[in-house]
Amino acid sequence: MRHVRRFALAVVALALIFAGAARAQVLQLVPSEALVVIKIKNLQDVSQKVAMLSQQWGLANIRPELNDPLGTLLTAGNLGPGLNKSGEAAVAIMKSAVPGQNEPDVLVLVPVSDYKAFATALPNGKPEGDLTTFSPGGQPMYASDWGKFAAVSQKKELLAKKGNGIAVTGVAAKELDAKDLIAYANLKVIRNDVLPLIQQNREKFLNDINKAMANAPGANPKYAPVLKTYMGQFVNAIEEFLKDADAATFGINLTKDGISTTLMAEFDPASYFGKGFGQMKNSDASFTRGLPDGKYFVYGGFVVEKSGIQMFNDFVEPIEKELQGMGADGKPILDYITAAKDYMGAAKQANFGMVAPPAAAFGQQGVIQLVGVIQGDSAKITEAIRRVYGAQGEVMKLTGFGGMGATEVKAAAKTVDGVQLDQFTTSFKGNPQTPQEQQVAFLMQMLYGPQGMVAYAGALAPDKTISVVGVSDALLASAIQAAKADNDPVGKGVAAKVAAALPQNRLAAFYVPIDTIASTILDVMAARGMPGGVKLPPNLPPIGGAISTDGTAVRADGYIPAQTVQALIAAGMQMWLQQQGGAGPGQPGGL
Repeated sequence: MRHVRRFALAVVALALIFAGAARAQVLQLVPSEALVVIKIKNLQDVSQKVAMLSQQWGLANIRPELNDPLGTLLTAGNLGPGLNKSGEAAVAIMKSAVPGQNEPDVLVLVPVSDYKAFATALPNGKPEGDLTTFSPGGQPMYASDWGKFAAVSQKKELLAKKGNGIAVTGVAAKELDAKDLIAYANLKVIRNDVLPLIQQNREKFLNDINKAMANAPGANPKYAPVLKTYMGQFVNAIEEFLKDADAATFGINLTKDGISTTLMAEFDPASYFGKGFGQMKNSDASFTRGLPDGKYFVYGGFVVEKSGIQMFNDFVEPIEKELQGMGADGKPILDYITAAKDYMGAAKQANFGMVAPPAAAFGQQGVIQLVGVIQGDSAKITEAIRRVYGAQGEVMKLTGFGGMGATEVKAAAKTVDGVQLDQFTTSFKGNPQTPQEQQVAFLMQMLYGPQGMVAYAGALAPDKTISVVGVSDALLASAIQAAKADNDPVGKGVAAKVAAALPQNRLAAFYVPIDTIASTILDVMAARGMPGGVKLPPNLPPIGGAISTDGTAVRADGYIPAQTVQALIAAGMQMWLQQQGGAGPGQPGGL
């Protein structure tokens, strides 16, 4: 029996190996020098999924070809015979072999079950040695028999020999195997061309920023070196990324319930980014717990990881040195950075929500209304928040941003439900003079309200802090009650299914209720007397996103619910029909 079990396990293992090899077969023919590869996992399957969503969203009624995208494409191109519709296909994009030519070389690998039948059906096809030449739309193209694939290109030189393949491992390999449609960036090849360009143009780029800063209206030239250092750190980060990253992918999966996306970058384990992301630990905690029930423009949360703090510290270190050399002129910005670092060092997790104000309140209330619940050492967090707001006010005063004055900090200014709160108020200066000052002042009033920015923060417990910006007294009380109760009404609502479609262990998660944003805009339009009348179904699932690590890879996953897309398309059609005067298909003015 032991021998039988071992034999059975061996057969299963071999089956999995061969199945994986079959799925990855197209990559074995892609030239190793390819910069980018776009792969379709299964032509017919992807076509059917697109058709399913198009029918579900009503798009197929408008464009009947979406009922069978692959069939429509094959008919238009006079293709089909000999095609393996259930096979995978790929497009390889390479640097042009002709020096000085910017247009890339492109190779398409089409799955075939009978190359001869495929080649014979090509428009205006005729043999040319080992190749088949054809001319869709008058443009000469070439095809070659590469076994289970037809290799197609505008350049016959690319078909002279089969590609030697791209060896993809780790998380990138899993993504290539799992996604319906995916783009793979071969960073091992890309960096050889891109890194020298960045290094050669680095100083010119930074010097141009210096000049622009010096010549900007109202700019203080003394801060130009700080800005140059700041921008230089972004250039350094791009360089480090290109040095450390071996692969990047963007993949899409389609289901009847929605569209899943993943943007991923994978790093050498021995590299700076590889070590940094490799040390980060994902969390299965709720990123909505403690938030009050209500309507939001966006909500979510994140964990604060030591490795992430170290990466932030490494980024700001050269900027801090530049500021230290400026003495008193650099102190406000330096204080702000130091306070922010102390805040991150004391915090473990932060959940947040940007509350949607009623449409009728626009103009009386600011658009920015934030609620935050922070876990960590509340004594250190509240002290750091005081310093952040105080330094922020000094920075705004220093720059004259938006005609806003310094931030006034009042310790223990208010007590709500037994919670002592510090108050932070940044008011507007009375009379902005220049058109630019008036424009920015108007924007600031729209964002924060006529009274300026008013914020509160206080300790709920030794390990929990509440922080709000721009909220009413009623919402402040509601936020404190919700944070104390530690319930999760937001997470248990329409976002639950979206959260289930995202990685369950992650560093951060966020949700964007498109219906709330759209409904608020439509309501404001209606209140201003603009054409409207379109209503979205209530409680649509939000768009969701999550950031996580997978070994030495970092990934950003997204999820777009099909139900939400369907409602938005229907609303868009209603608005279009209203603009057409209500004319429907077959009526005057209709289609």
